[in-house]
Amino acid sequence: ALKWKPRYFDAIYNLAFSHEQLRHYKKAVYFYGWAVKVDPTYVNAWSNMANIYNDYLDKMDSAIIINQKIMKIIPNSDLPYVNIATYYLIKADSVNAMKYLELASEKTPSNNVVAGILFNYYQGKDNVKAEKYRNIAGIPSITFK
Repeated sequence: ALKWKPRYFDAIYNLAFSHEQLRHYKKAVYFYGWAVKVDPTYVNAWSNMANIYNDYLDKMDSAIIINQKIMKIIPNSDLPYVNIATYYLIKADSVNAMKYLELASEKTPSNNVVAGILFNYYQGKDNVKAEKYRNIAGIPSITFK
């Protein structure tokens, strides 16, 4: 199909995703890269490519740069911030991870999963922030008598 229609986005994206599922990560990155050249606004291709760079090719810097591009495509989304926070958590860098989770929470204050993680992190460290995120996450306050 691509021989006759080299800008056929669905075929390119499906090849990228298929290679990812087959654990052919370098080929997947190649096809995701081709896909975003055809449609630079398709966030799933960018995000999948970034996650492959971080998770399988040990290129966190490349993954962060891609997520910065995603921030420009969908400026009101928490997705790229959560992605970057996850990369830092994998590296056991909770300080930077929490920084990006706080930015994610600013973009989508109703994200109770992010708020719950922030609550757990700040509990006992910063009670004001912990209380803020406890309320957002909908975690009940427990009082012992």
